[in-house]
Amino acid sequence: MQEGESVTEAVLRAVSAEKDSHPAELESLYSVIETDALDRLFAPQMSGHPRMANGTVAFRYNDYDIRVTHDGEVLLRESGGE
Repeated sequence: MQEGESVTEAVLRAVSAEKDSHPAELESLYSVIETDALDRLFAPQMSGHPRMANGTVAFRYNDYDIRVTHDGEVLLRESGGE
């Protein structure tokens, strides 16, 4: 994730870069995951400390298996189908 970027924005940016397309051309991310909850999960606490000390969130989106790590890293892997 880039400075000031939400997890949702980071996922859309990463997938659109891989697909060489504009984020507006992608399927709605909200159709596969509750984006507000995803952003809140990775937003800092009121104290400024990270909300999660470890763990990941994984989901499938736009032909990619997406994994977001506790430190905000967004990882993509082409989906194996299904």
